[in-house]
Amino acid sequence: MPARSSTKTPRRGLVLGLAFAAVLAGCAIGCTTRKRYQVLSFFFDGVPDPDAPRGAASAARRNTRTNHPVFVHKPFSEEKCSACHLNSQDIFTRAKIRPDACLDCHPNVPREHASVHGPVVNNLCLWCHSPHSSPQEHLLKAPAPKLCTQCHDPATLGPTPPEHLDRKADCLSCHSGHGGQTGSFLKALAAAPPAPALPATAPSLESGAPR
Repeated sequence: MPARSSTKTPRRGLVLGLAFAAVLAGCAIGCTTRKRYQVLSFFFDGVPDPDAPRGAASAARRNTRTNHPVFVHKPFSEEKCSACHLNSQDIFTRAKIRPDACLDCHPNVPREHASVHGPVVNNLCLWCHSPHSSPQEHLLKAPAPKLCTQCHDPATLGPTPPEHLDRKADCLSCHSGHGGQTGSFLKALAAAPPAPALPATAPSLESGAPR
């Protein structure tokens, strides 16, 4: 007797997906802040606790479910959504980020260095930073080198310094993500060798002096 094809698994996945979407949509529209936190933190890491003390920008907290550190963007922790998002009652429109939202609070970043990283020049902050919260300090979307290799091919690096050959080396321990004095964005350029000390008095060129 031929085996009957089963559609239970796909249907179950579809039903669970729709139920999950309905719960999130319901909470986004009508839940209290505390209830929304309880629902979202059940499914996701890094959801900030609304009852936690208000901190400075990207202050470290702990995820109540995993106990992992979480860095939270100050406007997000204070529920000031309109600081970055279009202020609208429509949830889909509100999700759009206002033009130059990052520069409104961080206007000096593009002018801090003589040579500036491409994403900074083009106001593409979200290529590297998470706007809400992150387990990485400075709200980075991923740790280095994973963050850096989304654009930079490690195969193009030379063997000097030897850290270039270590595929787990932290690029940001030597390089700045925003820019630097040169195109390599080194945090500290190697110190130039000291100039030779000059004699206290120049030798005399009179006839009796050594030449």
